[in-house]
Amino acid sequence: MSQINSEKTTVTRTNVQYLSLRIGQKTKARLDKLLDKVNANTAGKKVKPDQLIDAALRKIDAEDIRMLRDSVTSNLAYFDRAFDKQKAKNADISKDDFFALVLSGKIKIPELEKRLSPGT
Repeated sequence: MSQINSEKTTVTRTNVQYLSLRIGQKTKARLDKLLDKVNANTAGKKVKPDQLIDAALRKIDAEDIRMLRDSVTSNLAYFDRAFDKQKAKNADISKDDFFALVLSGKIKIPELEKRLSPGT
């Protein structure tokens, strides 16, 4: 009869200092170009990508966040949000009726008007 090896192995966990992050090729190219510019006249150590990204993240404000959110929000999402607000005021309204009111101009959706107006 064979014996089963019953030795316990211990796993040592180390604090991971770096994590991977997926970025697009164009973003990486822009990052590399900016790093080259930052490091062009550096006499000491070079600025690392992590340091540059950290500095950039500290510069993002509430307006930047709003613009990023708006850039990924679809027109239909704005419409649905406005419908939900209208539904809270008037529970009897159907989506079809709401759509007709928007088309007739009786109800305005400011986010859509801003997005769809020429010159913006």
